[in-house]
Amino acid sequence: MKKLSLLAVLGMLTACNDGGTPSGAYGRPTDMRPGRNPFVNTAKESNAQITGMISSNAAQVASYMDYRLNGYTGTKTPNNYADVAEMAINLATMNTDEIENQFETNKDILFQAMYVLNHNLGTCAGDTGAIVAECINTWRNANQGAINAAINSLRANGELLSINDAEFIAPDASLTFSINESGEITGLTIDNGETQSVFNRNGNTFVNDTETLTYNSGAGTDLVLSYSDFGIYTITNNADTTKTAYAPFAGGYAAKQIDVANIEKDMTFSGRAVGTATKGDDSINLGGTATLNFKTGDTPTSELVANFDNWYNVTITQNGDAPNANFVFSGNPTETDVILTNTTGTGTMNVGYYGPDGTPTEATGLAQFTESGVENGVKFDMAFGVNKK
Repeated sequence: MKKLSLLAVLGMLTACNDGGTPSGAYGRPTDMRPGRNPFVNTAKESNAQITGMISSNAAQVASYMDYRLNGYTGTKTPNNYADVAEMAINLATMNTDEIENQFETNKDILFQAMYVLNHNLGTCAGDTGAIVAECINTWRNANQGAINAAINSLRANGELLSINDAEFIAPDASLTFSINESGEITGLTIDNGETQSVFNRNGNTFVNDTETLTYNSGAGTDLVLSYSDFGIYTITNNADTTKTAYAPFAGGYAAKQIDVANIEKDMTFSGRAVGTATKGDDSINLGGTATLNFKTGDTPTSELVANFDNWYNVTITQNGDAPNANFVFSGNPTETDVILTNTTGTGTMNVGYYGPDGTPTEATGLAQFTESGVENGVKFDMAFGVNKK
C-alpha cells in the first residue's frame, strides 16, 4: 500500500495557531496600552496548541472580564460578565434610544460595558440616559479604530464559546473535545454512532490504552479560522505503529453557523483542502488549495474547487443545503496508484458557513465521493477550510 507522508500533505499547516483571533474585518486584537500587560489565559494558550478556534467557557470569560475591568471603581457583577461582554460588543452600534433604555434597565451592566469597550468611556457615566448616550456617540464618532480593536478582542475572549460545544464530522464518525473547569482541552471522543472511543490528552496528542490520535488542524497563521476548523486526524495502534488510519474532519460552533437561506449576497472564499483517496490497498493523502463560491438565488449554490498538488482537481457543486452534490475531476494526477475510471459522478458535501454576526467570514466542510459502476472503485474523502476574500 502506498501512502504519502502526512507531513508532506499538510506542508506548512500547523495546529499551533494564534488562539482564536476572529477572522472578520476587525483586524488584530489589541489589549495593550502604555504600561499594561496583554491578557494571558493559560487554558486558552493550551487550547491554541490543538486548534485556532476561539475557546471561551465561563471561567475564561470571567478571567478576561476581570482583566478588562481592572481599575474600574463602579459596581461589578461577576455573575453577569457574559452579559457585560455582549453589551460592550453591542455598544459599537447601539443607537441613542437603545443606550437610554439600557441606562434605565441595566445601568450597572452598561457602565461596566462602557469601561470594557474602552476605559476612556468610563468618563461617560453620567446622571441621565440622554447624557450617557450623547457622550458615547461623540466618543464613537472620533475613535472608530479603537472600537474595532476592542470588538475584535471581545469576540476572541468575551463571548461564551466553549470548545467542547464545537461539533466536527468525519466519514462515518463525529468528534468532540472535552474540557476541564478552566476550559482547557483534556480529551477527544470519536463517536461512530454505535461505539465511542475516548482519548485523553497527552501534550499535543490524545491517547488511550490501545491507540494514539493526532488532531492535525488545517488552519494556521495564514488561514485563521475562529468559529470552525478542519483537517486530518490520524489514529495509530500503540502496539504496531505501522497501522495508522487517516480521516478528514470539519465542523465548528453551531451557534455561529449561518443557514444558506440567510446569506444575503454572493461571496467567494479561499483556503485549503486536505483529504484521502483510496483504491483497494492503495491510498494517498491529498493537499492543495480550495476556493468556495457561494451564489444567492431561489436555490442558493455552493461551488467548491479543490486543486490538489498530486491528484485530480475537483469541482463540487451543491444546490441549497441538500447533501447531494455533483463531482467533476480534471487534470493529470502525478500519483497514478489511485486513478478514476469515471471522472464525473454524484457524492455528498456538507458546508458550514460561520460568522460573528450573521454574515459569513469563513466556511469549512466535508466532501465524500465513491466511484460507482466500477469494480474496486475509488473512494475520496476531503475536508476544506476557507476565509472570505
